[in-house]
Amino acid sequence: MATTKAATNREIKVLNRYSIKQDCPEKGLHKGDVVLHIRNDKGAEYYTTLRRNKAHSCSCPAGEHSRKCYHVSVLVSKENARIEARLAAKKVIPMVAPTVASQEIGERGTLTRSQGFSLKLVS
Repeated sequence: MATTKAATNREIKVLNRYSIKQDCPEKGLHKGDVVLHIRNDKGAEYYTTLRRNKAHSCSCPAGEHSRKCYHVSVLVSKENARIEARLAAKKVIPMVAPTVASQEIGERGTLTRSQGFSLKLVS
């Protein structure tokens, strides 16, 4: 997965990313939460949970004592960048229709003939 350097020049590697699709109260997870299994540059592995409407959490020693750890701040910005990139990729550029000279129906003929119908692009 991806490797990120923290503000303290510590390296964080995301091993797995889990997107929670439905509430799971017995595990304290809710729909929309993102759980990241990470490894720091010292080889220690933790789970960081990013929540939409609640406080984020981390299983590292700082996170377990209800302090904000650098894992959360780095991973929040990384997750926000991932979402912005995904939304930017979904934007569709509208096509501009070419200008066609208009004619009256009488000038083009009728559509009731036995010939096939075709369009011509006039530029």
